[in-house]
Amino acid sequence: LARQQLADQAAWWRGHFGGEGGATEEEFDETGPFFSCGTDLWGRPTVIARPAAHSSTCEADSRKAARRAIYTFKCLLDRLAPRSASEKVIVIYDCSGLSRKNLDLVFCRELVSMGQGFPERLERVLVVNAHWSMNFFWYAVRGLLEAGTRQKVRAIRRSSFASDMREFV
Repeated sequence: LARQQLADQAAWWRGHFGGEGGATEEEFDETGPFFSCGTDLWGRPTVIARPAAHSSTCEADSRKAARRAIYTFKCLLDRLAPRSASEKVIVIYDCSGLSRKNLDLVFCRELVSMGQGFPERLERVLVVNAHWSMNFFWYAVRGLLEAGTRQKVRAIRRSSFASDMREFV
């Protein structure tokens, strides 16, 4: 089963990005909306998603940014040690500075669609620094997600930030 999943993922990658990928893509760094930041206390790879760092000017920009985010995710998976603690990834979704201009449904749709090429690689999404007014965006995005993925999303409240984060990362 694992071998088949790897073969399916490689075929999917070639179909979306051509070849073994990477020739025309560049990973996001800490200034981008999606970047790798090492591992958590249990050795699981951790990614920071900062939607406030993304401002779309057109649909093509949104699609390009989504491709780049997926490429960043793939590079993170490629760098995992052969016997790493986990092949599942923790995503910390930081809503600091988020406003309506950063809420890009084209980017989200592309990310969700391309993210399906990595089945069972998501351990948890921890949403931090979210203002209550962003709930409307969550309702729009959650409709794009499969039920199993929706269950992996957890909002972390400011009042219990330290204890909740210790529980998950």
